[in-house]
Amino acid sequence: MLFRSRLAPLTHWRSGRGGRYDPAAMTTQPTATTPPAADPAASDRMWSRDFIAICVGQFFGFTAQGLANPIFPLYMVSQGMTESFVGFALAAFNVVSFAVRPYFGGMVDTGRPRQAMMVAGAFLGIGPLGYIVPNSILVFFVRGVHGIGWAGLNTSGSAWVAYLAPPKRRAEALGYYTMAQRVGNFVGPVLG
Repeated sequence: MLFRSRLAPLTHWRSGRGGRYDPAAMTTQPTATTPPAADPAASDRMWSRDFIAICVGQFFGFTAQGLANPIFPLYMVSQGMTESFVGFALAAFNVVSFAVRPYFGGMVDTGRPRQAMMVAGAFLGIGPLGYIVPNSILVFFVRGVHGIGWAGLNTSGSAWVAYLAPPKRRAEALGYYTMAQRVGNFVGPVLG
């Protein structure tokens, strides 16, 4: 099941007769004499709301990055900037991105992966708005801000997926996670 409630298991559905509703079998809460039914599949459950949100976020993040990467150098050259300047601006993104990854990793390690993803999303949402103004100094600043968001998206996303996935299904979860990234990487340039 894709989404599962964290409430007590629903025991008012009969397994026989096509799974019909049986109000007589309905229980509201387990009592001391009747322990709650153990769900053996719960420990192996991978498809949670958080996991799906991370994969969708990665898809859109990589789609946006795949859309911007081929267009950015051409746009900057059309604004009169030299090719070497464009190369330095692209490098500013990478330098900042690599420098702040330990910060986002620390946020995830201290149990704040959701906050790390929210900070990354804020930087990814706000940063590219600066590309509208073709100012050479602003371009370096904006590329740095965009790099901070990119670092958070990748670092906190992969660490959070590894944390959420059951140990037996961790490789499978990371496979779906990276597939969402690669499909976004493919879709972005096609849209551009």
